[in-house]
Amino acid sequence: MKKSQNRKGGIYLLIVLVALVFGFLLVGGIVPSFKLTPSDNSSEYEIITPGPQGGQNSLQLDPIKFKKCSSTFAVDFLLDRSNSMNELVSGNSKIQKLKEAVLAFANKMSDDSIIGMQDFSSPTGEQDLRLLPEYKELVPISYFRDVKQSIPSLVNSLQADGNTYTRDAFVFAKFKLDAAIPNFPSKYKFDLIFISDGVPHTPNGDFDPAQIPTDVAAQIKNEGITIFTIAYNLNDQKGLSLMQTLASNPSDAFVAPAPAQLDQILNQIAFKLCTEPQ
Repeated sequence: MKKSQNRKGGIYLLIVLVALVFGFLLVGGIVPSFKLTPSDNSSEYEIITPGPQGGQNSLQLDPIKFKKCSSTFAVDFLLDRSNSMNELVSGNSKIQKLKEAVLAFANKMSDDSIIGMQDFSSPTGEQDLRLLPEYKELVPISYFRDVKQSIPSLVNSLQADGNTYTRDAFVFAKFKLDAAIPNFPSKYKFDLIFISDGVPHTPNGDFDPAQIPTDVAAQIKNEGITIFTIAYNLNDQKGLSLMQTLASNPSDAFVAPAPAQLDQILNQIAFKLCTEPQ
């Protein structure tokens, strides 16, 4: 009788231990956190894990996984290269870190991805941008396979100078997107990544309301193009508010306080492109 009671007690203790362990695992415990996301249009899934810190800033995306999921989206960059991009912040050149981050992003793309780049500023001292435009097409919107060899030299050719004619740049980017999109299959989802370190301003350095691109950004978004914004070492509250307004959603507006963080921000955008419905 005593043995039977001991046996029952042992069984109950084992059940309690199993329940405790299961409960521990259920609420997080030692099991890693996984996010399942489609790797392409098939039914296969890949495991993408957050970085060791677990927060938004630590999201990591393996380049191989990015190459797989990037085969059906298109990314167009609109890059501010105004004179303030020459500044050194914590020993880092803002324009140099911009080049490195954009090239690192492009290096993750697959041959079937679509990529384009426009850059902008204004001529130093030029009162009318229309007289000598300095927004230009750096990389034509193309399949990555057709431009990947030329991208490094083109991006590295960027030099910072002039002022921030933001609205004119958005008009130019919209013109390029509108001309390019009909040339590609409808399966592609176009996204615009806008990176700027300042508010729109005149040659005198004053804030220029005429160069606010809110209306053009709204037209771009109405065409189904997602706009991501990156406030790059931008400390002006007016500029930060504008970048939030230009983004398609609040979660699509990012802030990179230091040049060294720009690569991390672009990696977060890559993560969003691969894990969220477009």
